[in-house]
Amino acid sequence: MRSLSQYLCALLLLLSLLSADAQPTIESLDEGDPNNALRVQLGLIARGSPDSIILRFAPSKPGAWLIGNKVGYRIERADLRADSSVSPFRPLLDSALKPWTAERWIAYSESHPDINDPNHVDYVGIAFTLLNQYGEEGSERTDYSSNEMESISERKGELDMRFSIAMLAVDRNTDAADGLGLRFVDRTVKAGQTYVYRIYLADDPGIYLIDTGIVHVKAEHKKLSVQSDLIAEGGEKRILISWKADPQYSSYFVERSDNGENFKRLNALPLVTLRPSQPTATDIELFQDSTVINYKPYIYRVYGTTAFADEQLVGEVSGMARDDVPPENPFLPNPVHDAGRKVVVRWEMEEPVATDLAGFNVGRSTSEAGPFMSLTPTLLSPTTQEIIDTTFLMNGTNYYIVEAVDTAGNVSRSNSAYVALIDSLPPAAPQWVDGRMDSNGVVTLRLRSNTEVDLRGYRLLRANAPDHEFSVVIESFGEDKYSQTDTLFRDTVEMHTLTRYVYYQAVALDRNFNESNPSVVFAIPRPDIVPPTGPVITDVVVTDTSVQLQYISSSSDDVAYQSLFRSIGEEGEWDSIARINRHDSIFIDRDVEPNVVYRYAMLAVDSSGLQSDLSMSVSGRPYDTGIRPGVTQLRAAYDSTKKEVELEWEYGGLQENYWFVIYRANADGQLRQFARTSSRARTFVDTENFGIGSTGIYAVRVVTSSGAQSKIDDRVSVLLPR
Repeated sequence: MRSLSQYLCALLLLLSLLSADAQPTIESLDEGDPNNALRVQLGLIARGSPDSIILRFAPSKPGAWLIGNKVGYRIERADLRADSSVSPFRPLLDSALKPWTAERWIAYSESHPDINDPNHVDYVGIAFTLLNQYGEEGSERTDYSSNEMESISERKGELDMRFSIAMLAVDRNTDAADGLGLRFVDRTVKAGQTYVYRIYLADDPGIYLIDTGIVHVKAEHKKLSVQSDLIAEGGEKRILISWKADPQYSSYFVERSDNGENFKRLNALPLVTLRPSQPTATDIELFQDSTVINYKPYIYRVYGTTAFADEQLVGEVSGMARDDVPPENPFLPNPVHDAGRKVVVRWEMEEPVATDLAGFNVGRSTSEAGPFMSLTPTLLSPTTQEIIDTTFLMNGTNYYIVEAVDTAGNVSRSNSAYVALIDSLPPAAPQWVDGRMDSNGVVTLRLRSNTEVDLRGYRLLRANAPDHEFSVVIESFGEDKYSQTDTLFRDTVEMHTLTRYVYYQAVALDRNFNESNPSVVFAIPRPDIVPPTGPVITDVVVTDTSVQLQYISSSSDDVAYQSLFRSIGEEGEWDSIARINRHDSIFIDRDVEPNVVYRYAMLAVDSSGLQSDLSMSVSGRPYDTGIRPGVTQLRAAYDSTKKEVELEWEYGGLQENYWFVIYRANADGQLRQFARTSSRARTFVDTENFGIGSTGIYAVRVVTSSGAQSKIDDRVSVLLPR
């Protein structure tokens, strides 16, 4: 058996393989979870045949592997009955299954001299070295870092590497698997019988929680799995082979034939892909063969290696490398409109031109991004570098590209280039559809879309008065615009200004920047956020029956009306008594009482409902003339039976204390106060006899406690009969 230093070369070779393309054979658990960090899966698989069953097993963590190497594994078997019940388990070995002893390793080395062949990967020797129990140069390194944390990291990395390579070695060689105590062959089976096997650690697992591995298998030949579909993709002097990853294979070998009979293995070391877990249905394996000749057909076979150290055919596929390198990109300056119906398209190719250039294709489109329509039914010759287009759109946009095509069909494309047509006809003036401004000063404007096919876009101009100079605020054809011919515009203006409107014009431009006439001026009203100025009461004139107010109306243009408020007394509540036209300047309040103080104030309301502040208040008190309304319907009648005169009258009443004074004429005909009666009375009886055959004259006056009184306008007379 070789020395440890000899095996280090093989170990480093395998390590480089694993670093690039390694794949663990057992899915690792989430070590971020404290419970999972110590839980170990004991993976167990089996392969049956009529005379034996092979078991392969391994723990999922390197630390558990070390413990298993020391204490070994117990293997038990039970029969799976026809009714799906299981017989009692019985051990298959009298003692735990452990790695070989040192003597057996040496005996194996002596009986297999071919393991020293430098062209042969000695997986058994590698397994022995990785076991790290027996070694000519000691069991462990002594040159770890003096830093405790770095030393722990180094030891863990070394153990992970040893474990990964050991798992690869036992997958590649049955003797290596036997030597590490990770394989067992049960030769006491009965053909056709199904068995249940379980395996567990033979002694204390230490800190780990190691699951028991269980598998059931029938003692019969297993049908080979269905071969996978391989895909071959040819490129420039290379062929890429791909196939679906399969968890039953730990590595792969690829073979190639150029005649369909003799196959040569392309990878001396197994192909392994590094993944964090078992492959899924979407994972693929890749192998690239870069030792091929273009356009020469090859046949490939892929073999997968199993955990039982054998190979199975994964699939077969044919492939061919081909030229996939396109020619150099042509350079296309802007084509030239040569007046009339001619556009000259010239392009350039960098020297030297590729020898496999087949020709050129010139395309035209109305959009810079295409799609482009070919101008010729076939390729132009490789020496052609100019074409004249007579079918371009005279009133539209024209973009061109040039494609270089080689004999393999590879295509390279030039930049797209726009041709500026000779055009002096401007677009029609834009037409407004609608516009509005919101309370934040955001103006939204919409134009009716122009119909010109060569329309480039629009300029939007703004001014604060229709006779001011308009300034450009928006151009729809800037490089940062998504849609250059968009007809919806948004602008933002100042709101706190006395200018009632903001004014807009629009101009359309074509591809040659010919400008249309400006649109009509569009006046957009600003939303009213400023209340109107308030009216001012300038004078108060009072009479006995009215209060006349003189005022100056609000100066704001958008005043809808002005409200007049009145209160009785200085502390009374305000009541709205009138809406006043803004063009009036006088208001007369006739709903007043004498000697009552009235207070007045005004405010303005604009068309948006905004109100001005209430004006300064003024007061007025109608004066009292001392004259009160007199009684009406005064009547007198003589009752001859009772010998008395009865007076009757009507009166509406007053809002103050009053009474009635009865007047009767004396012998001289002069009215004199005769009697007094309360304000509730509407009749009076005169029982004093003023002479048979005489005529009595009566009148009634209203008198108030303030001294006011009514006039005596009505008199009545009554004749006393003889």
